[in-house]
Amino acid sequence: MLDKLEIKLLSEDAIVPVRVHTTDSGMDLFALEDYEVKPFTSALIRTGVAINLPVNYEGSVRLKSGITTKTGLRVQYGTVEPGYTGELGVMIDNIKGHKEVIKKGQKIAQLVVNPVVYPKPIVVDEFTINGDSERGENGFGSTGLN
Repeated sequence: MLDKLEIKLLSEDAIVPVRVHTTDSGMDLFALEDYEVKPFTSALIRTGVAINLPVNYEGSVRLKSGITTKTGLRVQYGTVEPGYTGELGVMIDNIKGHKEVIKKGQKIAQLVVNPVVYPKPIVVDEFTINGDSERGENGFGSTGLN
């Protein structure tokens, strides 16, 4: 179990990722600088933070619900691989017809650290696990909306 995550601040203005509540799965990531995200464009927001993930773990950069509900900004999901020690960036899309402003020090995304398994892919003619499942090949929308 990973109980400590090494974090490097790459700028004196960088903010250490934090959990607001001890049971939060994600640590808030903060904008290193002010940004204007023009309508219908994307921007890579710098955090000034690097992390050192050990093998068997990955970092997920995820949205913060406040940005999604209160602005036209949408955070793109991102994966941080073990061994990557560069700056964490957050890709944000502006889906509205007006510019959106991100302020230095603003919470922009969250980082969730998860364990990873490394199964070896094998090609088969038939599935041996769940081969006769009730769901089968039924995918998107197969369970309905109600």
